[in-house]
Amino acid sequence: MKSLCGASKDDKFVEFWKREIGLSVSRTFSRRIAASEGVVKQLDLYGKLKGHHGCVNTISFNSSGDTLVSGSDDKQVILWDWATKTSKLSYPSGHFDNIFQAKFMPFTDDRKIITSSADGQVRLGQVLENGNVDTKRLAKHGGRVHSLAVEPGSPYIFYSCGEDGFIQHIMDANKQGREGPSLVTLTPDMIMHILHLSRMQAMSFVEEHYNRGEAAESDEEGGGGDDAIDFGYSEDDDSEEGGNSIECDVG
Repeated sequence: MKSLCGASKDDKFVEFWKREIGLSVSRTFSRRIAASEGVVKQLDLYGKLKGHHGCVNTISFNSSGDTLVSGSDDKQVILWDWATKTSKLSYPSGHFDNIFQAKFMPFTDDRKIITSSADGQVRLGQVLENGNVDTKRLAKHGGRVHSLAVEPGSPYIFYSCGEDGFIQHIMDANKQGREGPSLVTLTPDMIMHILHLSRMQAMSFVEEHYNRGEAAESDEEGGGGDDAIDFGYSEDDDSEEGGNSIECDVG
């Protein structure tokens, strides 16, 4: 199949149409359009969303794609109707420093928004029936928190990644925020932007491969030894590379 760079307008339309109705694998599609000159030339400015009073560090769509959430240095979270270029809701996040990431939790009717910040907090914003927003802290890192990753099939579980070298597994259930145990500790220069969960993910996992000579000692002491951490996920669909599991070695 021709690449999108050399494809006609009709060919490009077909590729995007197949992606929208689910006939194209997300990973395959993204590789086809990455750095595509033909696609870039079709882009134009649709409009500007004005409401923040500081740098906007994060934007994220809801599952239906009709609402956008943004977070800024002004510590405000804004929900946008991007089609009409209007703000639907704006609320103070409760953070004391710049917001680095904001995401909708799946299957919550866009009423739960998680945020992370330079203040080390991970917070939840709950949109109430009266339109007000209740915020609370779910977790605290020892450094800035740059990345959040939601569990695609769960309205309660997500992960946070901080400069303190920890990845935290966090659950919000029954209106009680719970900070789960850290899954893995890495050095700060290794942890940035490694959290990514596929939309087709069925199960996330972390495997520790210990140095065999030090495995027993490491287990007793709760650490030590040379560890290799594999991040991966399983998928229902078979990728073009084959197999249902993809691993990313980070240590």
